[in-house]
Amino acid sequence: MDFVIFVLSMALLVGGADIVIRASHSLALKLNISEFIIGASLIALGTSLPQIATVSASVMDNRGDMAISIIIGSNIFNLTLLFATILLLSKKINISKEFFIKNSFWLIASLSLFILVLLDKTISTLDYSILIIFMIAYIRFLFHDAKDIDKEFIKDISKTKLTFSKSIFLSIIGVLSTIFGAFFIVDSAINIANIFKLNDWEIGIIMISLGISLPQLLLTILAIYKSKVEIAIGNIISSNIANSTIVLGISAILHPIKIDLTHHIFDISTMIISTIFVTIILITKSYTRAISIVMFLILALFIDNLIRNI
Repeated sequence: MDFVIFVLSMALLVGGADIVIRASHSLALKLNISEFIIGASLIALGTSLPQIATVSASVMDNRGDMAISIIIGSNIFNLTLLFATILLLSKKINISKEFFIKNSFWLIASLSLFILVLLDKTISTLDYSILIIFMIAYIRFLFHDAKDIDKEFIKDISKTKLTFSKSIFLSIIGVLSTIFGAFFIVDSAINIANIFKLNDWEIGIIMISLGISLPQLLLTILAIYKSKVEIAIGNIISSNIANSTIVLGISAILHPIKIDLTHHIFDISTMIISTIFVTIILITKSYTRAISIVMFLILALFIDNLIRNI
């Protein structure tokens, strides 16, 4: 029964997040907010709504290990599973080198900030303030430098026209679905984990972050076949930046987070190596299938280590 609840809750979480993105876009247009501001904000935050919800639900249940493992697991799956799939299936990748070089800087900077914040084992008021300020600065960067991608992103999410009242109603429904989905995911995952004797860290990576990544994998494949590879890559980068900053920052506001990373060096190292590797790929424009195989190998080593330590 818990497994059924977990699957249904995951669908509720991901579906609710998608409703929030589309309804909030329509609502923002009704309020005469600039399309570029909408695009920048939704690109930066929309893809990380499931992580924000599940990480927040975890910390409110006083499970700091689970919260951090969801972030780390999501970042790793984004950079290996999703990015490698793009390289493997895409016939041609032609994106602005300058834009993604700048994005690479933000990606490395957010990772560095994430690691530094966690080094003292407790996330303070100063820590989460810096994380949120960093994310605001990144949204400003998107607003000024990502206009072409914003337009494509906006076209993709604005196919359905909504009235003002429907936009508000669907926004509320989407938010509630995301919140309830997150809490039921955490609760059912804990019950399932008790059967298999998994700890909080393993729950976060194996069950929740992988569970969130699978629907995103399907969307990534769909984007490839719609020739929207640039949007897919942009979403991956923005999702990781948001995970490392505002997801952690918002969660720390809701409840103090204490974490000791000394027992999770391999997972942290995998995230760092994956981030650096993807950064090099973006800067050098090395979009080859051979590179995708290397990324899949990194993912395989990561999963193998998880299984060995269960």
